[in-house]
Amino acid sequence: MVKLNIHEKDEKNLNVKIAKTNDEGILDPDKISHLIDNNTKLISISHISNSIGSCQNIEEISKIVHEYEDVYFLVDVAQSIGHTQLMLKKLI
Repeated sequence: MVKLNIHEKDEKNLNVKIAKTNDEGILDPDKISHLIDNNTKLISISHISNSIGSCQNIEEISKIVHEYEDVYFLVDVAQSIGHTQLMLKKLI
């Protein structure tokens, strides 16, 4: 397991990009492709926010991420389980 505090990114020589959401906390999936470059290794997203209740379109984001061969897609579904139907096969 790798633990990384976001404040350690500079000393670890990591470039972290954070996508902007709309006022409801929803991410436009098209914004993901504009953030991916040759150095991108991981896209990490929370499916449902426990603080504001926003729900991301992880199916569409997954399709975009899978266009890039060497980029992993991490989805935090801790708040989703038991509250929404997840079709995991559509994400891989």
